[in-house]
Amino acid sequence: MAIHPPMRDLAGLTWGEIDKLASGTGHKMHHLHEVGDLIEEAQQRWVSLDLDQFDSVFRFRLSGQKRRAWGFIVDAHSHFVWWDREHSLYPTEPH
Repeated sequence: MAIHPPMRDLAGLTWGEIDKLASGTGHKMHHLHEVGDLIEEAQQRWVSLDLDQFDSVFRFRLSGQKRRAWGFIVDAHSHFVWWDREHSLYPTEPH
C-alpha cells in the first residue's frame, strides 16, 4: 500500500514539530478534537469500532482545504480510522 505523499512528509517529524505546523492563516494543521465534536454518524461508528476508550480523535489536514485523516495516537504512533476527502466528519463554515 502506498503512503499518501503528505503523510510521508510528516513521518520524519517529531510530534512537537507536527504540533507546530500551521496553515497560511495561522490555524494548526494537525490537532486533537473531542470525539463529541464529530458528526453523530462518526461518533456512533467510533463506538462500534470499540474506540470509545479514547475521548479525543487526532486530525491531520492533508492536500488542500478539505482532505483530512482521522485517528488516534497510542505510544507516539498514529492509528488511522478515517480518510475524509470532503471535510464531512467535522463540518465547518467557510472562513
